[in-house]
Amino acid sequence: MPSLEESMKDALKSEAELASLILGYLREAAPDQAASLTADAKILDVIDSFSFVEMFGYIEAERGAAIDLSTAGPQDLETVQSFARFLSRV
Repeated sequence: MPSLEESMKDALKSEAELASLILGYLREAAPDQAASLTADAKILDVIDSFSFVEMFGYIEAERGAAIDLSTAGPQDLETVQSFARFLSRV
């Protein structure tokens, strides 16, 4: 059984990988902003709500699992980092 520290490292790794995945999508969707995008970027400042839904589908396909938003709050969907953190927990 992995220790708490190992589990935390896995979650952080997963969170970093998810942030990278989200940033990759955003850079493709908004190439004019690609150079300035960071994990602190507010997602809806970069893409519109239709692209946000498309991004969900992209992430689900990459993860091979559906995203359950039933426990998500607005703060979980605000920035690349907060969304990656949320996804790493579900």
